[in-house]
Amino acid sequence: MKNMILMARPWAPTIDDMLPSLEAILKSKHFTNFGPKERELSDQLCNMFGSKKFPLFSNGHLALEAMMQALPKGEVIVPSFTFASTVHAIIQAGHKPVFCDIDPNSFCIDVSDANKKITSQTKAILGVHVYGTPCDIENLQDTCKQHNLTLLFDGAHCFGSYYKSKPLGSYGDGCMFSFHATKIFHTVEGGGISINTNRMDSDFIDRYRNFGLSSEGEAISNGSNAKMSEFHAMFGLLGLDRFQEELEARSKISNFYRDHLNDIKELKIPNKILGQNHSYFPILVHYKDPLAFKKRKELLHYLKNQNVMARPYFWPAMHQTKAFQIFSNHQSFPNSEEVSNSVICLPIYSGLTQQELESIDKAVRDGMVVISNN
Repeated sequence: MKNMILMARPWAPTIDDMLPSLEAILKSKHFTNFGPKERELSDQLCNMFGSKKFPLFSNGHLALEAMMQALPKGEVIVPSFTFASTVHAIIQAGHKPVFCDIDPNSFCIDVSDANKKITSQTKAILGVHVYGTPCDIENLQDTCKQHNLTLLFDGAHCFGSYYKSKPLGSYGDGCMFSFHATKIFHTVEGGGISINTNRMDSDFIDRYRNFGLSSEGEAISNGSNAKMSEFHAMFGLLGLDRFQEELEARSKISNFYRDHLNDIKELKIPNKILGQNHSYFPILVHYKDPLAFKKRKELLHYLKNQNVMARPYFWPAMHQTKAFQIFSNHQSFPNSEEVSNSVICLPIYSGLTQQELESIDKAVRDGMVVISNN
């Protein structure tokens, strides 16, 4: 039986690469609580993004939660096409999520629809750089300036993406990153926030990671335990050294898919956008077809039988989930629903071989013939 081709497989350093750092950490016995590796990684990322600060977290969700906790309580406008973590963080910070639709070309927040959702209770717009694709940054900036709103980004997918020659995470008042093992850059588990303006209370966010404690050890604000360990920071520092290789490998895989799948009329391949990091490769199966959901399910089943793992990422749209439909106000978000019902993300990571890519191409091509004839 053939080995399964996974949708994602993390990069890992060699033992030889790790040994000097491991020995230094073990010798110091400084395993967590803002050690030298954690500070070094934070400083490097701060320089990379031109941030005012770049606090690190034990995972991306807690980074997002800290960013939400730093806001005054109210409504936060967020696209329905996102991951559950985005909405959980809003709710857990005491805000009300207000859903809006997405642009069907970028899969990112539809600024015109977001504008319609602004009320006197709106405190922020939280854009999501889906699949590492930039949101409509200029129009979001104009909207937030006009209404005196904080502009935040869920950049879980966007490490390495650029917009107008600047790293995508350098836009907005703050941008959260996930450094989970499945991401293009990872620390096994981890996350961070690029704090870009004074609208984000960087002192509060720093304290939030450590129980809301002051430097004297007094609990003076809300907090959690969200510190990044030295071992996770070590992984990140090693990963930064070879990140460009990962980026280039994924770009080649993305080009392979575009070249080989672009002629299948029942598939929609999203436009290539300058500055994308190729962290995911989405395809839309029978997009806008009333049977899209059924056809997509059949293709996923066919691919699995051919030892190719793919995911309907994201599905369902958040306003349709059991947890969050209470916030939908019985509204429909057609673009979010149509994309959610038809999207599949194909395997993409630096370890994919040419033979595996050809197997994926054949499986998708053959599978589309089968499901289109059903």
